[in-house]
Amino acid sequence: FIFLQSKDAVSQTQLLESGSADIAMQVDPTTAKNITNENIVVETKPSFNMVYLAISPGAKNLPHALDAKIREAIASAIDYDGIIDLTVDGKATRLAAPIPNGFPGGGVGEPIKYDVEKAKALMQEAGVPDGFTLNATYPNVNQYGVDYTLMMQKIQQDLAEINIKLELAPVEFSVWREKVNGDGIPLTAVFFAPDYYGSSQYAQYFAMMDGTVWYKRAGGKSDPTLANAETPKLLAEALAAPADKSSELFGKLAGVMANDHVILPILSPDAVFASRKGIGGLRFSACCNMVLSDITAE
Repeated sequence: FIFLQSKDAVSQTQLLESGSADIAMQVDPTTAKNITNENIVVETKPSFNMVYLAISPGAKNLPHALDAKIREAIASAIDYDGIIDLTVDGKATRLAAPIPNGFPGGGVGEPIKYDVEKAKALMQEAGVPDGFTLNATYPNVNQYGVDYTLMMQKIQQDLAEINIKLELAPVEFSVWREKVNGDGIPLTAVFFAPDYYGSSQYAQYFAMMDGTVWYKRAGGKSDPTLANAETPKLLAEALAAPADKSSELFGKLAGVMANDHVILPILSPDAVFASRKGIGGLRFSACCNMVLSDITAE
């Protein structure tokens, strides 16, 4: 195999059309829709990838506490389907919790509903109907076909409806990582892809319990009320249970994680496979975008 690095979907498509490449890995659905070259085959399949928002109640210098009501208000004020249409031309699915569909516990329950009136009522109950301003630093990337600036501009418009003003700050990924692991970011967006087939990695990364990446990033040390006593117990039971019972327990754990409203799944983008005719064996894997050993060429 020879790998070529190309900065965007358009240039990848041009490499396919010229015959300089046989497979493109990051063609977004909008670009794929416009491919008319008869020598290029485009397939779209569900993926296990996730694009999500994260709220950090323990971030420094917050204008107002990001308590449970505020977090639920933010989650309810987002037009998820509108974001999916805007960013990936509708080629994505919604998740009920930060565990992908197809994994144990994934697909249990319903994704949170877009309900601006409910969000406004929650802001009223929280004592801040006039809202406040939040910093929203995020990595300036286009990942899985999702332009993060476009997505965040849409979320900025959505949250303005409940008087939360987002100050968008796109930065290089290294800068984002330093900030999110330092003082924290009140509201941010990033992506996640599984390392293997198993739901424990999601609990160990996203759940609100001591030792997880996002418990730390959400400011668990400065706001220990974020820790959910049910979470470590459910995880331990799920890991010790037989497969059928384990899936049920992971489903309960997914519900707890969803109700924390710290990690807000925005979309699970479909994977786009664009290749020249004669290439076969392309499939999506839980641990990687494409299984190279399965690829064939006529």
